[in-house]
Amino acid sequence: AGITISPIDLLEDSRCPTDVTCIQAGTVRMRAAVADAGGTATYEFRLGNTITTARGTIQLVGVTPESISTVTKVPSNYRFTFQVTNR
Repeated sequence: AGITISPIDLLEDSRCPTDVTCIQAGTVRMRAAVADAGGTATYEFRLGNTITTARGTIQLVGVTPESISTVTKVPSNYRFTFQVTNR
C-alpha cells in the first residue's frame, strides 16, 4: 500500500486476560509513525478504531500476544496488525 507503520510506544494494554472473566473487554492503545510518499506523521491507535489519513484509512485490528493473567507482558514481544485501505 506504500505505507510503513512503525510502532513507537505502547500506551495501554487493558485487554481482559483470556483466563479471566471480565466486565469489560479492555483495549490497546499505541503510538506509531506512519510514513508514505507524502512524509511521516505520528498517530495514536486504539484497537478497533480507524485513523483517516490523506492516503486512506488505517485500523489497528489485532495485537499479540494475548493477555494472560499469569504472564508478564514484555513490550518487545508485542506484534500489531493493521488493515490499510487506500483511497
